[in-house]
Amino acid sequence: MDSQSENNPSPRETYNFIGNDRLVDFLVFSEENNRLHHAYLLSGDKGIGKATFAYNFARYLFNNKKNNFSRIDRDNKHSRLIESRSHPDLFVIEIDKESKKNKIDVNQVRECIDFFNYTTALCNYKICIIDSLDDMNLNSANAILKVLEEPPDNSLFLIISQSPKSLIPTIRSRCLELRFERLKNDLLFDYLKQTMPDIEVDSIKEAVKISQGSLGRALMFFNEEIKGINETTKNLFSNSGNIDIYEFCERLLKNNNHFIKDFFEFLLFHLESLIKEESLKIINFKNKKLLNYFLLREELQSIILQEKYFNTDKRQIILNLILKAKENT
Repeated sequence: MDSQSENNPSPRETYNFIGNDRLVDFLVFSEENNRLHHAYLLSGDKGIGKATFAYNFARYLFNNKKNNFSRIDRDNKHSRLIESRSHPDLFVIEIDKESKKNKIDVNQVRECIDFFNYTTALCNYKICIIDSLDDMNLNSANAILKVLEEPPDNSLFLIISQSPKSLIPTIRSRCLELRFERLKNDLLFDYLKQTMPDIEVDSIKEAVKISQGSLGRALMFFNEEIKGINETTKNLFSNSGNIDIYEFCERLLKNNNHFIKDFFEFLLFHLESLIKEESLKIINFKNKKLLNYFLLREELQSIILQEKYFNTDKRQIILNLILKAKENT
């Protein structure tokens, strides 16, 4: 979404990092023993804390490790500068939402190269966070590769990706990959219950169920509009209710692509749930329903990939997905 909700602040403003403690220990140990690599590829599912981790590690280094990684002071100078997007030793490459572009422009990478031409201002490191590499076009990816091949002194790149296998192999070879694991349900439940005490327990359980180990996805559930999109998507597979598919399509299109991505995730999640449910039944090699689900999953994934890599008509893509879901279940 264009603006983060109160329940779901941006990673730049998030100080609580949960799960994946082994990665924290690894990077802290590497820094303490002067063994930091110049570029780390933070890979894993959407919403499991990769960007939060990157910002917290930047704060940790900028504060000369005075704070515990998981208890960094929000009110210190470096934290305030990072939140205000004005820290002189931090450069963030991300989609410029105000420009309404859906890819990271090569000019943003050129600005990053210029950033590294200057010495550090306040700290021992100059850090670049790329959120995310998946959003780069070929020109911007090739431009960042040149920097990674000849990294400037005291530079650190924290590069986020949800699909590392789709990246340029030479970029992956220049990075040390840190694979983030999905968060366990009990950890998610305890965190949500503690930080959102006014939310009913049943709602928290439902959010954890749909999260698939992603805190970001769980927090999205408490946004009423996204919750409605999830419910409508779920009903596509059950034919329950009278769904106006054209009105639903317009709802998804109105928010600059963010609702579209949520719709894709919900669509595949509910289909996977149906596959799992059908698979737990008595084994029947002539189970046509299960076979149809597998074929539908392949078809939906193909359509979604088409939208990702080609300049396709988003309205038509959404309508195709909706109709495929309704026709095959």
